[in-house]
Amino acid sequence: VGADPWRIGLRFLDMITIAVPPALPACLTIATVFSIGRLRKKGVFVTGPDRITMAGQLDVVCFDKTGTLTEQAWP
Repeated sequence: VGADPWRIGLRFLDMITIAVPPALPACLTIATVFSIGRLRKKGVFVTGPDRITMAGQLDVVCFDKTGTLTEQAWP
């Protein structure tokens, strides 16, 4: 009745996860595949699918391109 098929699919996976706990690993795998697809569209290359869940919990990411932090040359 006018509902988005994407939203219906997500709600279906929610219901399966709630009703059938053994289906949880399959649902997590499907969610990871969807996440990789969404990240790919944004230009993000995923090297380890298991890292997606951990990366979703990050608040700050620090890149040390010059080596200042890792070489301990910071004053």
